Amino acid sequence: MSDELKSFGPWDTGRSEIRVYDVPMRSRAEFESYLARYSTEGGLPQERQRFLEPCVYASSKVRLRYCTRSQLAGYLLNYISDRKSYKLLSANCQTFCADLFSFLSGDRSAKPYGHLVQANYSNHVQSFLYKPGRE
Repeated sequence: MSDELKSFGPWDTGRSEIRVYDVPMRSRAEFESYLARYSTEGGLPQERQRFLEPCVYASSKVRLRYCTRSQLAGYLLNYISDRKSYKLLSANCQTFCADLFSFLSGDRSAKPYGHLVQANYSNHVQSFLYKPGRE
């Protein structure tokens, strides 16, 4: 990968990571309120803001059965182990979100947010299910 692409943003494009935040929201409206509160429009000082312009792109009920926190963590570890590196248009935060949404909701039509990323997207839901080391 070129040095230019490696310095594309404030992240290391040669690696991937997953962060999980357990926010106690029970509805889309509660979640949107949370996003608004911590956005630039929420009135908090800049150091407490978390979101620039939040947008709920898709919403659905979770259809995955019997998923505990530790099981979800295992699914996420499977995924990140299978999708080892960041790729600007095909393995990034948008593709992860589309894959996770599809996995949890059962909606196989989920797509990433950006049109450029959508053009290169292929669903990788199976990466959540299988331990790394497939032969």
